[in-house]
Amino acid sequence: MLWLGFWGLILYGIWALIRNSVPAFKGIGPEDLSPFSAILTFFLLITVIFLFQQAWSDAGRLAGDASTYEPVVELNKLLLRSLFIGPAAVIALTVYFFVKGKGTRYGVLTLPYFIASLIFLIRLLYYTGRFVLQEYRDWGIYVVLVFIIIVISALIFFIQKQYEQYKHQENRIQQALKTDADKNDPLKDSPPKA
Repeated sequence: MLWLGFWGLILYGIWALIRNSVPAFKGIGPEDLSPFSAILTFFLLITVIFLFQQAWSDAGRLAGDASTYEPVVELNKLLLRSLFIGPAAVIALTVYFFVKGKGTRYGVLTLPYFIASLIFLIRLLYYTGRFVLQEYRDWGIYVVLVFIIIVISALIFFIQKQYEQYKHQENRIQQALKTDADKNDPLKDSPPKA
């Protein structure tokens, strides 16, 4: 039960970060859902995480003996896990971004897959970085740091692009509202009062 609470806090933190950082995600949230849909979405998320965890464990067992550390076995584990996590993450992210604009009910349906794939993609990147640092101590730190720099730079670019699009759209709406208010103002063409 403690494990479930820990993952719940992690998921809430990720959701809060994404929702507050990227304006494109602001269309889906707890206030847009019925309480029953929110509960079912949470259970769907937990189920998808369990499914991904089982696939993660099975891929590790297929790769070889886990009792001793062998670089070849660890590399095989990473490759097998990436064969599952990579396509699952690409499909989940593609479907989420494709369907999200269709309305809250579709966006909330794809949200658990999006979050679970993101969690396991981060986990795969963590284990890959750990493997590189363990096996290539001299230059492994450079590889990991350069990779982190690239990922963070891409995130900054993506978030800023989304924010600029959001602000541009918000400005257009404000201008349209102002123009509409000016058209409907009955005192606009009347002479000034003395």
